[in-house]
Amino acid sequence: PSRRHNAADSVRVAPRDRVLHCVLRRGPFGPHEPQRRDLRPLLLPGVPEIEPEESEPEAPTVPALVWHGLAQGFVDLLEDSTEAPREYRLAVFLTVVGALIGRRAWVTYSRPVYPNFYTLLVGETATPRKTTVTSFGLDLMMDVAERSGVKAKPLYGLASVEGLAAAMKDGDSPEPYRVVTVEDELKSLLRKAEQKGVSNLIPRLTELYNCGRRFEVNTKADRVSIENPFLVVVAGSTAEWFRECIGQSEISGGFLNRWCVFTGTPDRLIPFPKAPGVQEWGALVSDLARVLRQAEGEFKFTPEAEEIFTEFYGSFRRRGYGGLKAEATARTDLHAVKFGLLYAILGEHQRIEGEDIARGIALAKYTMEAAGSLVGEAGMSRTGAQEKKLLTLLQRGRVSTREAMRQLHLCADELTRITRALERVGLLEIVTETTRAGRRRVFLEAR
Repeated sequence: PSRRHNAADSVRVAPRDRVLHCVLRRGPFGPHEPQRRDLRPLLLPGVPEIEPEESEPEAPTVPALVWHGLAQGFVDLLEDSTEAPREYRLAVFLTVVGALIGRRAWVTYSRPVYPNFYTLLVGETATPRKTTVTSFGLDLMMDVAERSGVKAKPLYGLASVEGLAAAMKDGDSPEPYRVVTVEDELKSLLRKAEQKGVSNLIPRLTELYNCGRRFEVNTKADRVSIENPFLVVVAGSTAEWFRECIGQSEISGGFLNRWCVFTGTPDRLIPFPKAPGVQEWGALVSDLARVLRQAEGEFKFTPEAEEIFTEFYGSFRRRGYGGLKAEATARTDLHAVKFGLLYAILGEHQRIEGEDIARGIALAKYTMEAAGSLVGEAGMSRTGAQEKKLLTLLQRGRVSTREAMRQLHLCADELTRITRALERVGLLEIVTETTRAGRRRVFLEAR
């Protein structure tokens, strides 16, 4: 239903930040064409100057600019169906839309960049309904995929690289499935990767994020090769478990900065959640299927979008983050490009317009702040601190495991867990030697 325009529908002009100035019109579904006041870049929220934090940061807030079009429609449709925060609903929607697009549309950002996301929903266990909203997103993906003939499917729980390759493969078909891996708890995935038989899990996930041309898995019985793989991951975590399981190895190794982090808290209770309206859900599926059929080929930036992104990129590279926080947010510019591509497609644009990249930048900045608020010195965990101390010790030269345990005050199990994590991401090497007397000695060396 239509309603009068009010101040909340407008994007307010801020004193220094450049993005496209427009007024967004709300509606039930479908691309919302902005009422443009001026197509030149103006000073608005979305491309902030990123300054060092001097005090405890407040919880990041998703900018009003990104609540738009079909994304807004999905968020509103689930208003009475789940207590999941609006941030989670937006995150899941954009993630499954990226899976539906797959490699059909891309942006050249040094190399082809596709809209595959590793999305992390951080909040208290059960309360924010992370699993519930993910299920709604997957339902939407499967309904649209069935109507559009898209080969996409969910994979609940990642057990091994071999299992992932098997899920992607579609018999003798040259086109693999686009896989959306769902992990209820990120901690379970990382703990699983510590097991000796699946220690290659994190490096291969890191590799798959780059959307290379081929994903090869060699087993004792067979060799599996997936052409043009496409992987999306949705995982949940609490802030406490995040700090416990994310250490320096995952941060310095580049695994964490591939994730878009969304935080949120439910703002109301729904004792009797309702199912989404059948007609409204069907309309959303139809609109999304129609929009995605038009998404094909390379999307280029308009001159206006280039100007906006150039200014953002300069402020991003001058950001005040340092150390592990800088490493955890190092791909924010790439996330902005991917989000900008999604908003261009959802807006039925042929190129990435100024308003599209402005929304992409605003959302990428939010995910950067969310990740930065969770990452402190050495992952803000005891494990991270121990990893940092071990790497510092190895800078002087290799040491035996016995000497490492003595200097770092660790038991054998603790050292094993730390060294395996650092070995997975290529930060150290474990070397075994045998003395003349036949005794086995294990040494650690920095790479």
